[in-house]
This record gives sequence, C-alpha cells and structure tokens, in this order.
Amino acid sequence: MPTLDEALRLCAALGLWANVEIKPSVGQEAATGRAVARHAVAARGKLLLSSFSSLALCATANEAAQLPRALLVEAIPLDWRERIEASGAGALHVAARALTAEARDAVLAAGFPLACYTVNRRADADRLFAMGVSAVFTDRPDLWLPAEM
Repeated sequence: MPTLDEALRLCAALGLWANVEIKPSVGQEAATGRAVARHAVAARGKLLLSSFSSLALCATANEAAQLPRALLVEAIPLDWRERIEASGAGALHVAARALTAEARDAVLAAGFPLACYTVNRRADADRLFAMGVSAVFTDRPDLWLPAEM
C-alpha cells in the first residue's frame, strides 16, 4: 500500500490530477486537514483537496491556501452555498445518484464547479457532462478505456 506522499509523487510524475479526500476521525478534523494539506503542498502536483468535513477543509487554508478545495455532500442540501462558503471551498462534489436538476441548476448558476461521484459507466458520465457537470469520479477507469488498449 503506497503512502500518501508516494501516491502524490507518482501522480505528479505522470501528470495526473489527484482528488485528495480528507477523511478525519471525529475530533481530529482540523488536525487531519492541516496534516493532509502539508503533504499535498510538499507534493507539488496537480491536486484538489476535498472532504465531507467543513472543519477539515477550513484547516487546510493556512497550510495550503493555493490549493483548490471542494466540499463533498451525499445530496445537495438547501444550505449548500453557506456550507461552501463556511468551508472555504470553491466547488461542490455530490453523489451522482442524488443529483437533482433543481440543485444542479442552482449550483451552476452561482458559478461553482460541480462534480459527481461514483460514476462507473461511461453512458452515465456522458449524461452528467451533458448536464453541465465539470468532472466525475470513478472506481473503474479500466471500463472507460478503448477495447484495443
């Protein structure tokens, strides 16, 4: 199992973007956010910090203000804008299965990038992109490769 530093170095060497999801333990949100941010800055790669924890995202600001951040949600809540602003995030990531047209329209109209997880079928990704979603996250990139590879 690679360490975070090893994984980030490999992504940087390959020119890949990495979505580094911060998954803190209860009571360790700020400390975990700061620690992950320090590793992310040291990696000097193309990456984004994301978390379901607003506290963890806020804590990354002092360590890695230059890195983009995204708030993760299972479904877009009514107070999504306040939660983004409180966490210092500049984007919203939502479960693809929970995305509604009304919530999508509100987020995009406000100018925030919107990404969806976990999208494991190419047809679903194409539909989401057509709806204005900026990016999708998948567990199965191998299913998206052309057959001749």
